[in-house]
Amino acid sequence: MENTKKRNSYLDMLKGLLILIVVLRHIFQIAAQNSDTDYLCNLMAIIEMPLFIAISGYFCLPKLNCYDTEFSVINKMKKISKGYIIPFLSFYIIFRLFFYQQYDGINSIYGVFFNISQSLWYLFAIWMLNLFSIIAYVISRKIRNMIVFRLMLFCVIYFVLVGLLLFIGIVVNINFLGCKLIVYYSVYYIAGYLFMNYQDQILLIYNKINNSLLLISMCVYFFGGYMFKIMAMPDNTLSIAIRFILALTGIIFFLNFAHYIHIKKRFKLLEKIGIFTLEIYYVHSFLMNAFDINKAFVLFSMNGIVNSIMLTLCVGILCPLIIAIVRQSKLANLIIFGRDTYKFR
Repeated sequence: MENTKKRNSYLDMLKGLLILIVVLRHIFQIAAQNSDTDYLCNLMAIIEMPLFIAISGYFCLPKLNCYDTEFSVINKMKKISKGYIIPFLSFYIIFRLFFYQQYDGINSIYGVFFNISQSLWYLFAIWMLNLFSIIAYVISRKIRNMIVFRLMLFCVIYFVLVGLLLFIGIVVNINFLGCKLIVYYSVYYIAGYLFMNYQDQILLIYNKINNSLLLISMCVYFFGGYMFKIMAMPDNTLSIAIRFILALTGIIFFLNFAHYIHIKKRFKLLEKIGIFTLEIYYVHSFLMNAFDINKAFVLFSMNGIVNSIMLTLCVGILCPLIIAIVRQSKLANLIIFGRDTYKFR
């Protein structure tokens, strides 16, 4: 991404860390059978997608109190559809249906809408949450000079739309259009956007209680991550509440950890990695489905460690190589990554 505004190096580095966590956890899933209940993998799973979704919300729209900001719904819809829907569909059609030979007539065509996890579900979920946010933003910005009511209206409209999706999911199928995933992650998404609107005020309060809150968050995150295996938990109200608490405390810890790395100006490579999160997410997902190895029973065993090292080397070499090759063709770059330019977005 390259524009007239200066990039936020901290957020680039944060995204770089997160995408590496996503890749490593997926490697561990391929490497060993117990990865969903392994402690390290559980700590990764707790924070990776909630924080990624929150970052997406942070960047989704202009601030609510920017009354004079020019905003084009058509341009915004074109941008998010190109950046999210094109890669979502291309991955499913090119790789899932044809490369992996999972084409099953009409069933495979509409089947993805009943299970978006067959493709890159994160992209479709972000597109839907963007859509809800755009509608809420366009309506709420009609209220001028009353930012509190504008904020309240935005939140009400946003969650009404999320509620309508949930209703459709209950009536049709809870997985239809990614209903279960989108409803759950909608909270993190709007939290990221609201944080962007009031980050100065929030950080002012946070800095006064930083040490105590960080200590509590670390205790809850690391102890809770040991007690509760979120990948194996049922989808009930109590489990969702536990996941949310663990995610919130994990995010607080992780943001502090990332801030420490950033101010020390270490691992500058992470900032460059953070620019290519979509490309890495896309290509590593393809590679993960292409590998066929004998899983170890336990991740931290000799076989599990060997599998993890070999997979990490393969992904580490092939992923940047494939990205570089695709980026040589403007058409391939558009179809696969949803990019119609060689510039960073």
